[in-house]
Amino acid sequence: MMRCRQRERVRNLLNLAGKEVRMEGYLVGSYLDRFDDFTKVMESYTKEGKLISKYKIFNGIESFIESLGSMFTSSNVGKVVIQVKP
Repeated sequence: MMRCRQRERVRNLLNLAGKEVRMEGYLVGSYLDRFDDFTKVMESYTKEGKLISKYKIFNGIESFIESLGSMFTSSNVGKVVIQVKP
C-alpha cells in the first residue's frame, strides 16, 4: 500500500460535494486523434491575431540565474527569453 504525503493528496475534497462543485480532468493522450484539427484551428487563430504570446526578456547571459528563478515564481507569465547579443 502506497502512503500519500500531505502535499500529494487533494485537500478539502469533501467540500466539493457539499458545494456541488464539478471537478473534471483529462489526459492529452486521449485526444491525439484530434491533433490535426487542433493545429489547423490554432494556425488560423495565430494568423488572425487571436493568440498573443506573453514573454519576459532578460538581457545578457549574466541574467540566467534571475531568469531561471523567475520561472518558479508568480512573476513569470508566459515565456522567458534570454537575449544574448554577439
